[in-house]
Amino acid sequence: MDVNATASAAGDTTAWADPSTLTDIELEHLFRRLEAAEKTISRRRAVLHDRIDFVRGGVSSEIFAAGDQLEALQQREREIAEERRVLHEQIDALRAERGRRRAVTSSH
Repeated sequence: MDVNATASAAGDTTAWADPSTLTDIELEHLFRRLEAAEKTISRRRAVLHDRIDFVRGGVSSEIFAAGDQLEALQQREREIAEERRVLHEQIDALRAERGRRRAVTSSH
């Protein structure tokens, strides 16, 4: 199975294969790529939070002008939060599969 086709590992989180169909090497490779993607998305989300806080902290006369900017930032934060949630689900599925394989290996 082609690991890149599995989820393009970080970019396209909608194309997701069953982790049990992956080889051990593919599983580990995908796990590492998804964890790296999660760290990147978390950093982007933190930067957005900083920007949102900055816009919210504006002077009252600037608040109306910043309203559209604030809404756009909040919408992007929601999108990134959803991407991050999906990545966490995928990482959790890979962890569960790794744990299942280790349990099977240790019982033999």
